Amino acid sequence: MEAYKCILCLVLPSILVLNPNQAIAEKPACSSQIFCRGDLLHTVQMARIFNDSKTFVDMRLAKDEADVLKAFKTFKPALSSNVSKEQVMKFVKDHFHPVGHDLEQWSPPDWKENPAFIDRIKDANLKNFASKLNGLWKKLGRKISDEARKNPPDLP
Repeated sequence: MEAYKCILCLVLPSILVLNPNQAIAEKPACSSQIFCRGDLLHTVQMARIFNDSKTFVDMRLAKDEADVLKAFKTFKPALSSNVSKEQVMKFVKDHFHPVGHDLEQWSPPDWKENPAFIDRIKDANLKNFASKLNGLWKKLGRKISDEARKNPPDLP
C-alpha cells in the first residue's frame, strides 16, 4: 500500500501539470465564426476569390457579424455545395468593405527624399537598394482612417 501511495504521489503532479497545458493548447486563439473558423471562412478560402489567404481576413464587416452569418446560412443552402466563385465574390462584396477601406494614403512627416544615411553607404548596389526602399515609403505609407478609428471592429 505504501508503494502505491508513493507512485501516486509521483504520477499525480504530472497529471495535474498536463491538464492545464492541454486546456490552454485547446483554447482557440480567435473565436470569430467568420475570420477564424467556420463554413463562411472555408467557403471563401476554397473559392480562391483572392490571390492569397490573408486578404479576406483583413477585410472589415459592412454589417453586424450575426447578420452576416445569418445571411450566409440563407445563401449557402440555396446553392447546395456547388457555389461558384462569382457567387462567393458577390456575397463578400455585399457583406464586407473592400480591402483597404479603413486605410488612407499617408506620408511620414519626417520622410526625406535623400536621407543622410544613404550617402554613408559605400556599396553602390546597397546604396541603390536603400534609395529605392526609401522611395517606397511615399507609395506604401498608410494610416487608419478617421472613420475606422471611430468605429473599430468588434474583436472576439
